[in-house]
This record gives sequence, structure tokens and C-alpha cells, in this order.
Amino acid sequence: MPDETFDVPEVAWFSQLRESLGVESELYTYLKIAAATKILQMGFDETKIDGLSTLNIWTLIINDEGEKEVCFLSCAGTLVDGIAEKVTEHIEKKFEDAQACVDKLRALLSNQGHDPDVLVPMVNGGVVIEKVMSVMHDACISSQ
Repeated sequence: MPDETFDVPEVAWFSQLRESLGVESELYTYLKIAAATKILQMGFDETKIDGLSTLNIWTLIINDEGEKEVCFLSCAGTLVDGIAEKVTEHIEKKFEDAQACVDKLRALLSNQGHDPDVLVPMVNGGVVIEKVMSVMHDACISSQ
């Protein structure tokens, strides 16, 4: 940009962009999982960061181009408690919330006259835990 000036956007602009991009990228992940015929593998790992239990959840799907793709369903999701029961509840809730987001987007598209089956396909129920074919988990002998 030789003869043009560039004004640095305000911090608020970057903050707003960062927030919206996070939500959008999460929704794109849900859409990929919803369109997959199955989840080949789901993995999860609970860990503590500064004493706070967090959970990472990832999935391995076959994408619409026929290639294996890792989709991160949750990164450092905050847990109330890191015991096995709470981890299970968090995973189930994450799938439910993801499906609710897909349902909401499909309803918005339909209300605007678009065909959600074309734009946001839901294969074998969408973002449902029943599509999971195998699970990988990192556990230790002292887990509760």
C-alpha cells in the first residue's frame, strides 16, 4: 500500500471479531459432524489447568470429500468437577448443545426460504453421540 495510509482498528473491533470467529468456528465444526455418516472415533481428555478441571473432546470423521478429518468439539471446556460422572455429563451435554445449534441454524435458514437439507445436511441424526463408533480416552489408575 505505497500511497495509502492504514489506520489500526480499535481494540474493541479485534475483541468483537475474536468472539464472533470463535462461535462461528465452533458452529462449522458442528456442521461437519452433523453431515458425517458416522464418527469413526471420539477422544477426550480431562486435565487440570491451575487446579481447574477442563475437558478436550475431539472427533474423527469422514468429511464430505471422503477424507478423514479431526474436528475439535471442545477445547479446555470447564468442568464443575473432574470426576468420571461429571465428565460423562459434560460430553453428553456438549453433543446436545451442538445439535441444538445445528437445529437453530436450520430453522433460521428455513424461515428465510432456504432448504436446510441442502445447506445444512443432517446425516444419521446430526450431532448425536450414537454416531460414535469408538472412543479413546486418557485415564490413570487414580481416576474416580
